Amino acid sequence: MQLQEVDSHKHLGLLFHNSVSWDPHIVSLHQHAVQHVNCLRSISNFVPRFAPFSIYNSFILPIFDYGSIVYDTCSQSDALLLASAQITAAKIITGCIMTTANDAVLNDISLVKLGTRREMQILLYYYKIMFGMASPSLHSLIPKNV
Repeated sequence: MQLQEVDSHKHLGLLFHNSVSWDPHIVSLHQHAVQHVNCLRSISNFVPRFAPFSIYNSFILPIFDYGSIVYDTCSQSDALLLASAQITAAKIITGCIMTTANDAVLNDISLVKLGTRREMQILLYYYKIMFGMASPSLHSLIPKNV
């Protein structure tokens, strides 16, 4: 059997592209998140006020979080694309009009920006590596005098 060369390959939910760019993964991630945000939009008028926030935390936020410490090196335009989906969801949750200031909407429901969430997750993972709570093979890569 001969191996075929492909432009991209999905592995453990992350789309790796031969251009060594996260663009295809981010676009796919954005499309997936927007589908869920549109579902949230369609039901938000028919459920209790707290429900859209719970739905966001349960079904949409994990889409953004999965593998985020890996794709955190994405371009600024890719990060803004993901942030736009988060902002849209936040405006649906709060019932704000789309022209409402983005930071005000996020602060209103205490949502952390996705870029900040990625930074926090990276720091948490580094902490786990440093104190032996992650794979021992990762801990062994840390120089002893650090």
